[in-house]
Amino acid sequence: MIKRIPFALLALAFATVVAAAEAPKEGVKIPNKNGEITFHHDKHKDTKCEVCHGKPDGGKMTLTKESGHKLCQDCHKANKDKGASVVCKTCHSGPKST
Repeated sequence: MIKRIPFALLALAFATVVAAAEAPKEGVKIPNKNGEITFHHDKHKDTKCEVCHGKPDGGKMTLTKESGHKLCQDCHKANKDKGASVVCKTCHSGPKST
């Protein structure tokens, strides 16, 4: 018997963020059980694409809960003096996935 993995768990574990040379204006939505995350490329324009994407032209990337937290939290902590928030609900601000 194959067990079905709820979509919300898959989304949490393997949230995919899509970026391209022309980043989405409305932000990238990442479903999450602790509150949907909307990543706004325009708010992160001072960060080079390769910092997150691993290559200068952006592109698809896959984040797990652990890799997403490490990437985002490490950067936010390093840029706290520039106004980057380290409060969870700043990023996890949308509707919760079940």
